Amino acid sequence: MALDTRLGLLVTRLGTEFKAIRTLVGPLTSLTTTDKTSIVLAVNEVRAMAAAAAGTGGGASIDDTTATTSTTYSGSRINTLLSGKADTSHTHTTAQVTGLDTALSGKAALSHTHAAANITDFTAAAKLAVVNPAAAVTVTDQAWSAKKTNDEIVAARAALKTELLGPSADAALDTFKELQDAMAADDSTAAALAVTVGNKVGFVAQTLTAAQQLQARTNIAAQEAAAVGNTEQDLVAAFNAAIV
Repeated sequence: MALDTRLGLLVTRLGTEFKAIRTLVGPLTSLTTTDKTSIVLAVNEVRAMAAAAAGTGGGASIDDTTATTSTTYSGSRINTLLSGKADTSHTHTTAQVTGLDTALSGKAALSHTHAAANITDFTAAAKLAVVNPAAAVTVTDQAWSAKKTNDEIVAARAALKTELLGPSADAALDTFKELQDAMAADDSTAAALAVTVGNKVGFVAQTLTAAQQLQARTNIAAQEAAAVGNTEQDLVAAFNAAIV
């Protein structure tokens, strides 16, 4: 193979490699830096920006002693400060709230009572009635005891029972219910009494059998109508006729 042919192959190979490198690097116009004239200048610009951010090229410097608008705390100092702060969601005891225990000590418990003297608008009209078992019924500012009230109710019931049933009612028949039960249980006696009364000779018109009529006459030693005869006969006329 001739030398020029070999040199031509070498140049072609070098050109291919340079093209690949340029493709990997890209065009300078695609840089986002201010300086796009060379890769070196663009890299230097980025380095300067990084140095400024790190505090070595005009950025904020670290000062853990004094807080200013141009310095910053280190991460260690920031962690130390945060460790002394409470979480967003947290609780407190009453002792941790200044003056709260003192304020609460002057308050009453949720469940408590008051004497009448501690109620500012407590009036005589609102006072509880005085218990007096001997109080008359016309007294308005005193009250009977529970026992006195019960005794009065019992006495009133007894008086009403006496008024309705009489003073000598048998204890077994001194309520309407007892009377009702007694009458219901004694229906046979009432029926027998009705039959007996029905068999008595009355003072009103009655329809009696011949046997009942005979028994009634026998009971009072009376004669039947046929034996007595005509009670309307004019005996004076018969006498007068007999003497003519």
